[in-house]
Amino acid sequence: MANPKGRWTGNSAYKPEMCEYVPSLYENGESDVEVAHALGISKRSLYEWINTKPEFALAIEEGKQRSEVWWHKLGRAGAAGKVNIQARVWLANMKNRFNWVESERVESNITLHVHEDTLKDLK
Repeated sequence: MANPKGRWTGNSAYKPEMCEYVPSLYENGESDVEVAHALGISKRSLYEWINTKPEFALAIEEGKQRSEVWWHKLGRAGAAGKVNIQARVWLANMKNRFNWVESERVESNITLHVHEDTLKDLK
């Protein structure tokens, strides 16, 4: 059960009904540590539950997707000039939270020498 401040009002013992509430805790781009705090548990307990409670892991996965969507929208709004964001901070956040990597285009010229007998075997 949630209170108006968004914190879980039950005790910190795991309860299956938390799974219905957990995804909403990520809706404004929150991190795992913020969600753990809202649940009144440690980050260590959050990860333990993820590893031992499949239904909780699914709820967390849905929540993390909501968080990533929030961050994507923020970046798009920043790129469009609708909000003022620091692009480097936003990019660092995306890399650290969502495992983004910058791709680099690599061009190469390779000469491949294949013996005629090898080509015959491929036919």
